Amino acid sequence: MKSNKFAYHILHTFIPALISIACFGFVAIKITDCMRKYIGEPIANTVTIEDNEGLPFPTVTICPNWFGSGTKPKELKKCDLKGSEYEQGNWIGNCSDPELLYNSMVLGFDELVSNRAIITKDGNETNKNDSSNYEAIDSLYGRCYSIFPRENILKQGIVQLKVKSEHQHVLVHISSTGEFLTGKYGPGLDQKSTILLEFTHGETPSYKTHYETLVYEVFEELNTENHPCNESINYSKDICFLEKLHEESIKQIGCTTPYGLNKSMICKDTEKAQKALKLFARMQRNSSCLNPCKYLVPQTYFTYQKKNNNRFQLYLSNNGAIKVTRSELAYDTLTLLADIGGYVGLFLGVAIVHVKELFQMLAFKLKME
Repeated sequence: MKSNKFAYHILHTFIPALISIACFGFVAIKITDCMRKYIGEPIANTVTIEDNEGLPFPTVTICPNWFGSGTKPKELKKCDLKGSEYEQGNWIGNCSDPELLYNSMVLGFDELVSNRAIITKDGNETNKNDSSNYEAIDSLYGRCYSIFPRENILKQGIVQLKVKSEHQHVLVHISSTGEFLTGKYGPGLDQKSTILLEFTHGETPSYKTHYETLVYEVFEELNTENHPCNESINYSKDICFLEKLHEESIKQIGCTTPYGLNKSMICKDTEKAQKALKLFARMQRNSSCLNPCKYLVPQTYFTYQKKNNNRFQLYLSNNGAIKVTRSELAYDTLTLLADIGGYVGLFLGVAIVHVKELFQMLAFKLKME
């Protein structure tokens, strides 16, 4: 009888408590696993093929292919300078205003690009005199010009971009908007993902018309704690880089290169200028600016070319079908709560109640014997 009472006590108290502890432990382990998975922010990608109406379009930046070809020797001569001296950091010569000198010696848009047009699906063509679809940007090449369609043009869907130039030495960079200097396609950045088309026509120009097929993929990434990016539609990584460069150059050297946004503090001392150039190159390679969350990766495929005695021409054509890769959280907050609720409900609710009832029934039978 005593043994039955002892068995009853064990079954009624100890074993149900042990099972409850085991269930609590199991739930704690599973919740920990869920939290680790959630904190890890796993990403899943979805891929679709979409029409390019409303999607980003690559920015095409036209540059002289070396600094000397993008300057006006007469303006440099006024300050008793040569292009090679300017490249090495003599940014003033015998003049007094380095900002005025730089702006007077670089090529204007019409001097580098004689014509450009963006053609949409409905056959509309942007006005060649419309200055709203290009911006000047300075680099170690000198002054370049980025051509990009505005929002109202993007909505119509772009089928072709045409660029014409009578300049003898032309570089064409194709990149995501705001990443000419700092993206994987930046000038001076040795990256395989760069699209860099170089056209040199020699002392006696023998111009050609080049036809290229432009294909690009759009990426829309999530801004997460583990992989942060900038979500703003107006964000430019280039501007972020130039602003940080200006601040750091003033802090370390006391002056800046002519290739930034603010040209009021251009170095007048050659030694300081060379330090500023090195800082420019170093910060360009190791930019601390966030990548944009939305960007594109372009590719071009040579179609054909033909002689053109008048000017260099480039036609970039797109068929309108764009691969879009979007990122999303593979394990979001709702999934986390659902999993935790499932484990709690199963092992701390139904399981414990039923196991406890089972042992209480067995204990009662032993007590009655």
